[in-house]
Amino acid sequence: PAYFSGIFSSGHGIEEDRPVAIDPEHPVFRFCRQHTSVITQDLLDEWIHSHDITPEEWFAQAELMIPIHAQDRLTALIVLGGKISGLPFHREEHEVMRNLGPVLGPSIENARLLEGLENEVERRTEDLNTALIDSLIKEKEITESNTIITRQNEIFRSLLETSTQIHQIWKLDTLFSFTLDQIHALFPELGFGIILEGARSDIIESIAFVGIDEKERDIILANREMLLDDDIDGILRSDLLVKGVLKDTRIPEEIPHWTVLPMMLSTQRVLGKLIIKGTLDQTSHEVISVFLGQLSAVTQSKLLMRELEKMASMDGLTGVYNRSFFDQEHMQAIANANRYHIPFAIIMIDVNELKAVNDYYGHERGDEMIVRVAHLLKEVCRKTDIAARIGGDEFAALMPSTTLVQAEGVVQRLRNFEEHLSMLCRHKDGRELLVPIRISIGVSASDEVPTEEVFKEADRRMYSDKDRYYAGRERYR
Repeated sequence: PAYFSGIFSSGHGIEEDRPVAIDPEHPVFRFCRQHTSVITQDLLDEWIHSHDITPEEWFAQAELMIPIHAQDRLTALIVLGGKISGLPFHREEHEVMRNLGPVLGPSIENARLLEGLENEVERRTEDLNTALIDSLIKEKEITESNTIITRQNEIFRSLLETSTQIHQIWKLDTLFSFTLDQIHALFPELGFGIILEGARSDIIESIAFVGIDEKERDIILANREMLLDDDIDGILRSDLLVKGVLKDTRIPEEIPHWTVLPMMLSTQRVLGKLIIKGTLDQTSHEVISVFLGQLSAVTQSKLLMRELEKMASMDGLTGVYNRSFFDQEHMQAIANANRYHIPFAIIMIDVNELKAVNDYYGHERGDEMIVRVAHLLKEVCRKTDIAARIGGDEFAALMPSTTLVQAEGVVQRLRNFEEHLSMLCRHKDGRELLVPIRISIGVSASDEVPTEEVFKEADRRMYSDKDRYYAGRERYR
């Protein structure tokens, strides 16, 4: 009669269920296992009294109990309280309740079976998912391992190819460009440059860049004497910012990092520098160092061969270089000036009065005259300059990394030495004379005329000086 009374007096809301925990060993289950039909309240009370059982609230207020059996086993138990109206259940309702057992028993068993299957499917699905995850992890590990192996094979092939081919390359510029291309192919995110210095710090023997733009090259070359400074990264960054090549940014990743590694000879003397633009990790540093060690050894060998080539390129009479070697170095100087703005100068020299000396004193004295001029040129030129005999009585001096002003200083030294240059000759009539040796000189440099015109301009000025000499006017200085 009271709403939500009896079995349902839980205080819960209408739509809420109240779980009831019943011990599996509760006597009611033993009682219900013995009945297959509806258990009425009278039958239940009789059993309670006969077994001296104190029922719980839900048990005592049960109006009907419907045992649900399946395969001779109690599967479920339906407990009904009294009607709200207080009236008893009538016969038709009892009939419905009685038919619930046979209907619900198999349904509950099927539900349990399906639930078991679902649990098994879920368990197997979890196992499959676990196996799939393990498989994906292993696949990832294998992929990563294959990537590492592929990368190692790529590095090994590149090292093998480099070591095979660099021995076959003669020109240093070509050697450096090839090696840098090989390294850059392995590390495309990095830029590289090689500077090989000559006997003087201001002389560049050879140079190559890849992945570094022209403005950056100019700043690197301007700071080449400080490239092995501990703070070269800061020096280059600062200069790049000052010159406007690098934009001022607050994002560190946008500012390239600079590293310089020395090219070492077996004597531990620094041969050159490898410039690296970009951030190096440990692996890339180690790989690049292997390339550098290989390149340094081959470069040292090439330089030794170059010295032998120089010895083989000497003019037999004068001991200076021949025309062929001069032309080779001249073309290299033009390339360096055009690509890297490294200046060069050329001094042209012609021996005056050579024909007269040959006619009056003999060709031996004429040869001596040529030899003395060659020795004068060698005396004045630096070790890094190329003094060559390019014709019978014509000489040229190629001076790398030299401006016109610097070359004119060399010309002045030549003029100073020339004042004291002479040789003892015997005239046809037997008289011995001290004959002065005089030369005509022309000089030009790539910082005043186009690189391809330097030789021609120096030659033109030399002939102008010769004309003035024979005209008795002051010579070109």
